[in-house]
Amino acid sequence: MSGSFKKIDYSIRPAKYAERRMLRDIFRRVGPFALPENYVYAGFGSVWFSDFILFHRSLGVKDMVSIEGSRAAQQRIIDNAPFRIQLDFARSGPALQRLDWAKRHFLWLDYDDPISREILRDIRYVADKAVSGSVLAVSVKSGAAREFDQAEGDTALQSLSAIERFRENFAVGQIPSNTNEEDLTGLPFASLSRAMIATEIGVGLDIRNGKEEEDPVRFQHICSFDYADGAEMTTIVGIFHTEEDASRVADCHFEELSFVGELGATVSIDVPLLTVREVRKLESQLPLPTGTPLAVGSMPPREAERFARLYRYLPHYAVLES
Repeated sequence: MSGSFKKIDYSIRPAKYAERRMLRDIFRRVGPFALPENYVYAGFGSVWFSDFILFHRSLGVKDMVSIEGSRAAQQRIIDNAPFRIQLDFARSGPALQRLDWAKRHFLWLDYDDPISREILRDIRYVADKAVSGSVLAVSVKSGAAREFDQAEGDTALQSLSAIERFRENFAVGQIPSNTNEEDLTGLPFASLSRAMIATEIGVGLDIRNGKEEEDPVRFQHICSFDYADGAEMTTIVGIFHTEEDASRVADCHFEELSFVGELGATVSIDVPLLTVREVRKLESQLPLPTGTPLAVGSMPPREAERFARLYRYLPHYAVLES
């Protein structure tokens, strides 16, 4: 939570916009556990509160907590907060400890930074506390590890390499043993970040279930997202459930969401580059009947296919000319 709202308008980033609506559709499916409006939503609102506005209006969520680590912008955040959102001006670690963990939560820990030990501590804490039916989404920057940038900027002859710095900053077992320098940038780093998050959730659940819990708690990975608009990001989404509630997870039918298809899938949110006319031509054919080819004309087929896959979640823009 580094105050990136000063550089990026999170309310209009097209890939973020799509991800937000995909999360909404995931949250909509928790009916076998409870109505979505009876959940608590906790996230990082910043000055935009885009996710809070969407989840309140679309899902009816009323109990909302925004964790705000930027004290320098405190008054601006207060002035921009919509509805009756509880604001907790603290770092995520202490703020998470103040949530009412007896309730089911939609949690979106949408960090501004690459994976770190602090982020993993938050994740382990959530895994220890979340009740069955709670949905967790964790987003981190995935362009490059912080340690990679540090090594690039360090010109000292005896300076540590990026992978040495990375290993030094995490505990034993938090990094896969086969991790190397090439895994600290680009798509390999996105994959590594998700793997580290999943491992930490598993460790948290092992500790929790070792406390003689009557019904062990599991984590079902629903899907992941990769995208880049202003920053390269990766997100992992899943639901906590007891073994007794495993059938309720199955009844949510997350795999039937058009962008998921198969539980655990990684969804690449590539926003297509198309003209307004091209968008209209494609929209007139959608939803596409099974087995029917998409008529793309002169537009790039790859862009058209991207649009057909994501069109329900993409923002709509209109250009007004005099």
